[in-house]
Amino acid sequence: MMLPPGNLEMVAHFEDIGLATCFTKPFKRWDLYNCLATVLNKKLIEIEDTTISKITSTDISDSDKASVQILLAEDFPINQEVALGILKKLGFSADLAENGQEVINILEKKHYDLILMDVQMPKIDGLEATRIIRDSNSKVLDHNILIIAMTANAMKGDEQKCLEAGMNGYITKPINQDILYSVITEHLFHSKGKKSTVPDDITLSDNATFDTWQKQVTNNLEQENKNKNKIGLSEKPIIDKADLVNRLGDNEELFLTLMDIVVQSAPGEIEKLGNAVNKDKHIEVKEHAHKLKGAFGNVSAVRLFDLAREIEMLAMDNNLKAVQPLFNKIESEFVKFQDFIQSQKQGD
Repeated sequence: MMLPPGNLEMVAHFEDIGLATCFTKPFKRWDLYNCLATVLNKKLIEIEDTTISKITSTDISDSDKASVQILLAEDFPINQEVALGILKKLGFSADLAENGQEVINILEKKHYDLILMDVQMPKIDGLEATRIIRDSNSKVLDHNILIIAMTANAMKGDEQKCLEAGMNGYITKPINQDILYSVITEHLFHSKGKKSTVPDDITLSDNATFDTWQKQVTNNLEQENKNKNKIGLSEKPIIDKADLVNRLGDNEELFLTLMDIVVQSAPGEIEKLGNAVNKDKHIEVKEHAHKLKGAFGNVSAVRLFDLAREIEMLAMDNNLKAVQPLFNKIESEFVKFQDFIQSQKQGD
């Protein structure tokens, strides 16, 4: 049902009496799309590596790849290296924006086919940047550009937040090269190899796309976490090499670059995390733990990743009393990580 302006509070009432969903007038086409998507149970999709078949980067011609204009919106250096490194390996290139304000400024001057948008960024975050882009009154050149979120959170509620902001889908960090390639090819190329535009390539009749991708992210993550929690921290490898190769492919140059970045940048973040813990600043604890989680996840340092993730969750619950022992573990585990990296280099 379409409601008059200012009647948003009536949505719950109408849904209670049997209407599938409601939205208020005036509406933008993204409001209509999201409404239809909800009604037909075609919710915002997470691109899952378990549901996407392996694709080689030779499926698209070099000239077609070169024609794709990608904007990467990411503020954390190691995440930038990962995304740019994977794109380069796959034959694509991208311009870089380090915060949401830069994204808006760039889009006011240049057309792009795709934005890979980090959700948590300084100045303007990914959600707010997306809202501005979708606003027909903003000065960006293309309000319908394809936007794929990159998030390390993927918690309950994040799916709806991305959907409401106007994003088309999202991939989780750490990034998997096959998933990223599938996002680009599925959304930007027709079967004949020609580029398409949003929202024409995301139609409710495109059952193949939805059947391939449709999955509830919260259910996936809950099951994944249950499986991971069955294994003790000490039983896990310092670096999960199989996971690293699966996500990044056989890219030794990128491996070494990422390892060096983590070894150089993580100590500073760990120190900041410790200071925030000592001062009982739960917001800062969450922010630094989030950054460390992303860094450790990108190099498949599973022990450190799990510890950083747990600290982030505790900080979100404002339970800093339980954080101190975990922080001590991060410090000791990072020493093991450094020793492991050094031994690998010496072995080479």
